[in-house]
Amino acid sequence: MGNKDAIIKDYIFEIVERISRFYIHLDEIKNQFYVNEDNKVNDKLIFINSYIDCLVKYFDIIKDLNEKLLNYQGNGNFIEDLKTLIISLNHLHRKYLGHLPRPSEPVELKRFGRIIEKHVINLNKAIELDLESHKNPFSIYLSEEVGEMTYLKDPILEFKNEKLNSFINSYNEKTNSKIDLINIDIEENDTFHISIPRIDANNPCRWPTLMHEVAHKIYKKEYFNNKEIEEDFISQLDEIQKKFINSISKKINIRSWLIECWCDLFACLVTGPVFWFSQFSAFIFQEKFDFNRIDELYPKALFRLTLIRRILEHRFPSIFSDELNELMKSAESILATIDSTDDYGFSKEDDIRQLFLYFRVYFLNYFFNPKGEGIQFGSSALNKNLRPLIKYTEEINTATINLLIKSLKKGHPIPSKISNNSDLIESPTFIQEILLAAWMYRNKEFKEEIFKDINNKELSSGELLLKVVNNFVKFDKSILRSIQVSEWFDLLEAEVNTEKLANILDNKDNDYNPLESSVLNDSEILNYIKEEELKIIPIINIDKQLGSTSFDIRLGTSFQVYLHTKYGIVDFANPSIDTRIHNSKMIDLDFLESITISPGQFILGHSMEYLKLPPKIAGQVEGRSSFARLGLQIHMTASFIDPGFEGVLTFEIFNAGPNPIKLFPGLRIAQLRFFKANNPFIPYNRNLEAKYSGLLTHNDSMQFKDYEMKKIRDELLKK
Repeated sequence: MGNKDAIIKDYIFEIVERISRFYIHLDEIKNQFYVNEDNKVNDKLIFINSYIDCLVKYFDIIKDLNEKLLNYQGNGNFIEDLKTLIISLNHLHRKYLGHLPRPSEPVELKRFGRIIEKHVINLNKAIELDLESHKNPFSIYLSEEVGEMTYLKDPILEFKNEKLNSFINSYNEKTNSKIDLINIDIEENDTFHISIPRIDANNPCRWPTLMHEVAHKIYKKEYFNNKEIEEDFISQLDEIQKKFINSISKKINIRSWLIECWCDLFACLVTGPVFWFSQFSAFIFQEKFDFNRIDELYPKALFRLTLIRRILEHRFPSIFSDELNELMKSAESILATIDSTDDYGFSKEDDIRQLFLYFRVYFLNYFFNPKGEGIQFGSSALNKNLRPLIKYTEEINTATINLLIKSLKKGHPIPSKISNNSDLIESPTFIQEILLAAWMYRNKEFKEEIFKDINNKELSSGELLLKVVNNFVKFDKSILRSIQVSEWFDLLEAEVNTEKLANILDNKDNDYNPLESSVLNDSEILNYIKEEELKIIPIINIDKQLGSTSFDIRLGTSFQVYLHTKYGIVDFANPSIDTRIHNSKMIDLDFLESITISPGQFILGHSMEYLKLPPKIAGQVEGRSSFARLGLQIHMTASFIDPGFEGVLTFEIFNAGPNPIKLFPGLRIAQLRFFKANNPFIPYNRNLEAKYSGLLTHNDSMQFKDYEMKKIRDELLKK
């Protein structure tokens, strides 16, 4: 496949993901709002199905374009066809999606917002030394737009000023009334909102673009020697360069271009290379690629991405491997192809390329210490107060990213990494590392898997859409779970006694006879973990979790809370009455939130750890005595774990005690014991009928899938 064909293939993949995310969003709406108690089709479901009809038709087009590409058919104007498809998809989103309610936002998005608020939004507070009196509300919310937006004041301030107050004035004049105008005197720093497209709420790979919007919020003249940014920029040019800037300023808005680029580079330096990919994803779905003009407020997309990549190469030389560079250039080629159709694009306009060189020199001097001491923002206040956030990007290295990608390939969550001190000690993985690994996996191995499905001619467009959607859902769950767990890991991390671990590993008890007991002791458990035969992800503190013949595991973040059902009975023989959907509610807890279980109440939870047993090891889960003494049961008879099991463990939690009990994610609520077994012919992970394999959260009972229930249902239907 030639270079041009590879570019088109990459472009197709981006659009396939966009269509899939649209479908995922519709499915969330359906499940949260429109699956009623009687499982009857209502008008809203018909509306959702009408949207899905459109998405299936888009897949018809994708399949046709891909087949023509493989067979070198058609007129070859695939780029233009794909751009038109994007415009159509955006129109469906922007104009019609607002008719449907927005599903709840993922708790992981709150965590990302918390990072922004803690390390960036509060910069102005720290700088002004007015921490108590200066209130600064901040929120991330979903919008009907296809791109991110910033609201530095009241989001409906324009309506209040131009519409409502205008109406009040007119009304007062006509009726001789004295109704006060609505107050619009709001300080810019009092409120701050950024929005993300609603179909990207569960797509963490897109979240870093929000940091660009945040940068607009904190932009201040103090960061540029108390000048406007364009004054600071021009002051560093010689006379010939100043004449050039004066000339080009008649065609573009230099100040706007500088601010946009400063916000880009601020964002990429505090989030790392992941920002480049997320910004690329935002650009690729813009509709106005080729304005055929140069007098624009914003730099061309290719101009911005190239500048970001150059700065990143300077900032992260240790992780800019050939693979990362190749992935960036491959993605960038799409925008370069589109840019080449613009008479005033970055690739054709000499003045724009010359301006790029001036921008690059200016921002290199602004963001980096000439002595090679790392990042040095133009403001000392920024340097000081951004250290807690920048330190996360400073720790990114190729070995860690490769390790995380390896976990993703296996479908494992990636909330931890191996410490430098010992291969048995783990440390928290930061969101910058998780998302970079996610992008690199997405743009290579994951994309190849998606194209295997697209090239499968036996799949109809509807079947293909569902298969691709399921792949993206699994990908998202792994990333979201990794982000969620990493915050608890950061909180619960403690110093590990490495000498103690070494002594346990070296234990050579001469009296030990493996035939006397099949229960693994501490030394055996450690060795299985060290040899990666037994996977427990994450191990937050192996010193605290390892017992003499057990391993403590923690409570996860999601719960199924059961309610009274109007049916009054669970009937697996009647698939038209699915009480699992209507008599319970899924709850995801945010950081340091808790759930209270009352006496006599039953809920489902799951382990924070993802477990993978080798074929020759079985397990058993039991509650810890500290919780048992409160009357808390962790499992309801289902304590055995088959050899070869993979996934999180579901806890069937029952409060048999007299008092309500408050549970927090991260608590060591249960313990595992491991047993040696002869290798079974079919371990759990190879059993095609296994119902709970590879799960990243708990799951309701799937007893209705047992073959006995199918036979009973079939027999009942005969009556």
